[in-house]
Amino acid sequence: MISVLVPSRHRPELAKRLLDTINNTKKSDVEVKFYLNDNDPTIETYKKLLPKSVYIIGPDQSTCYSWNYLSTIAKHNYCMLVGDDAQFLSKHWDQHIVDFFETYKHKDKILYVCPRDMTPKDKRRWEKYNLPTDKPYKIKTHPSPVGAAHFVLHKNWINTVGYFLPPQFWHWHIDNYLTKIAVKLGRAYVLPYVQIQSKKIMDDHTGKRIRTEMNIWYRDRDVWRRTKGRYLTADIEALQNFIKNYN
Repeated sequence: MISVLVPSRHRPELAKRLLDTINNTKKSDVEVKFYLNDNDPTIETYKKLLPKSVYIIGPDQSTCYSWNYLSTIAKHNYCMLVGDDAQFLSKHWDQHIVDFFETYKHKDKILYVCPRDMTPKDKRRWEKYNLPTDKPYKIKTHPSPVGAAHFVLHKNWINTVGYFLPPQFWHWHIDNYLTKIAVKLGRAYVLPYVQIQSKKIMDDHTGKRIRTEMNIWYRDRDVWRRTKGRYLTADIEALQNFIKNYN
C-alpha cells in the first residue's frame, strides 16, 4: 500500500517512536524506510532500536537527496514523506489515504494528499478558518491556510516529473513547491480524519545542523525564488499532459 520514507540523523529514539506509532495504527502492508548517515555518532543506537529491515545506511547527504533515493527503492506505489519527529495518531490511516486515491473522481492518481497535523498551531488554523474536519479539505490557495508539509504522492506523479522531491533543494521549500503545483492542478487535499502530530525540533543536534551548516536555509530560499517560475511551470505542464492523456 504505502511506503513511508524518513531520513533520520542523531534521533534514534524519535525514529523508534515513529515506527511504533506506524505499526500500532496501520491497517495493512506499510513499508517503512529510514535513511541513516554512516557518520552519525548515534548509528549504533539506531541499530539497537530498529529492525534491520527498516533502514539503510549511506553517506551523509541532504534530506532531499535521501528522500528521492528512498522513493527509488520503495516497494509500494504510494510514497509518503514523513519527518522523524512525527507520530501517527489515526487508526487505519493507510487505508484512508489509499481509499481517497482509489475513489477520487479521476483515476490517474495525480494527487497531493496530506494528513492533518494536530500540533496546537495547526489546530488553531483549522479553528480560525472554520474548516470542516469530517471530510477532505481541498487546498485552493498557496500559501496553504493549513499545514501540508507531510504528503503522499503516487508513482504516476513521481515518474512523470522524474523525481519524488524537486532535486534542486537540499531541505527547505519542498512542500511549498509541491503544494503550489497541486493547487494549480486542482489536486491538493488534506484528510482531516487522518491525523499525525509533529514538532519541528530547533535546538537538538539535527535541528541546528539543517538550519546553520552550509547555509542551507538561505541557499534553498534563493533556489525557491529562482526556480518557482520556469521549473515549476514545466512540472505543471508535464502533469497536465499526463492527466490529459491518461487512459
